[in-house]
Amino acid sequence: MASTVHIGTQMLGVSALPVSVAAKNPEALFVTVRLDAFTGRVWLAEKVNRFLGVNPCGYIFIEAEAGLGKTAFAAWLVRTRGYLSHFSRYSGGRSVRVALQNLSAQLIIRYGLVDQATGGMLPEWAQTQHHVLKAYRAAMMP
Repeated sequence: MASTVHIGTQMLGVSALPVSVAAKNPEALFVTVRLDAFTGRVWLAEKVNRFLGVNPCGYIFIEAEAGLGKTAFAAWLVRTRGYLSHFSRYSGGRSVRVALQNLSAQLIIRYGLVDQATGGMLPEWAQTQHHVLKAYRAAMMP
């Protein structure tokens, strides 16, 4: 017997996606980059720590030639520090929309923002940077 798995709805051209589907699990990526064999980059971690000590928010760009461990280092930060994350290696991962949906879903799950996801569905605001940042600020409020 065939079965159907409901992973979203479409109404008036707007796609709704379950929070549990939108949130990408990085475990498969950890395996792909062989994170268990990662020895870390102490000097780079120290630079990240210094940046975060001075800047409570912002972006860090890590540039290097292919194969030098940028993704592995980012994955190591995610695993060891519990950071929210998005990797372009995910299916559709280079899409801004997919990235925002993933990060929004992680915010909703981590900070219990269930009121933001009626029926467990990712809200439309999850596709705009402005609203994702607003949700992040709400999550950080005591």
